[in-house]
Amino acid sequence: MNTLVEPKLHLPFVILAPDDMPRRATDQCDCACADTCTPSFALDTVVLTENTPYQRAPNATVTPLTGGWHMAHQPMARRVPLVLNQACFMLWRAFERERTLSDVTAYLDLDAPIAAEGMRLLVGHDLLQSSAAPWVRVQTTANTLTVWLHITNACNLRCSYCYLRKTTEHMSLETGQRALDTIFRTVRRHGYSKVQLKYAGGEATTNLLLVLRLQEYALRLAARDGIELDAVVLSNGTLLDAKRIAQLQASALRLMISLDGIGAAHDAQRRFIVKPLMMR
Repeated sequence: MNTLVEPKLHLPFVILAPDDMPRRATDQCDCACADTCTPSFALDTVVLTENTPYQRAPNATVTPLTGGWHMAHQPMARRVPLVLNQACFMLWRAFERERTLSDVTAYLDLDAPIAAEGMRLLVGHDLLQSSAAPWVRVQTTANTLTVWLHITNACNLRCSYCYLRKTTEHMSLETGQRALDTIFRTVRRHGYSKVQLKYAGGEATTNLLLVLRLQEYALRLAARDGIELDAVVLSNGTLLDAKRIAQLQASALRLMISLDGIGAAHDAQRRFIVKPLMMR
């Protein structure tokens, strides 16, 4: 008899996914995706039929976390990792072979509407696919060229996990301008309509003057070529004060501030060389 020997599911089904959060046109992730990573389709458009077989999506991987949660990743779907609660994980695992909605309802001893709710989540997040209509990656034409500019190796922190060897080396203004010339030349040659610049380090704000001068140059090139420019500074945020924030705003620069947890867990990983005066 094909019955489940594991404990009964503890509902509800929960998937934590950045794509489900309200997004604005200016929202950022820290990847180098050519365009914004978006869901394949809206969850409320997923329609299940009782006798259609489903199976795990190819290349989907699930890794255990703490507290019964699991991290799931489907790289072919151009997605960031998702986080599944125990109920969603057990439902996903039930599709190690093809099963229909009716099959999984009996297998996990669930009411059909409840099983359908969980399956819609998994299908809508590309973790399950219909055997009758396999998921196919849609190739899109990117219109944005995303580039990171490594401003400096210097940083005022010595985070426990950081892989970068800290030095006083930094990009020269001339090198940065040559890089920007190449970037905009590439944009013109390949027909991009937008450039996304990410000023990074080390800690980019340890050389904020260079960031501001390069951004001024990039703005001139963008205006000359009729190219949209979106620029962001990646920062740990510890060197920012009102004056520096005003300088960033005046230069059409946005901020992406890194966080390493909440409260004490965050602070424990961030060791200062010397604390800024404003934090003493």
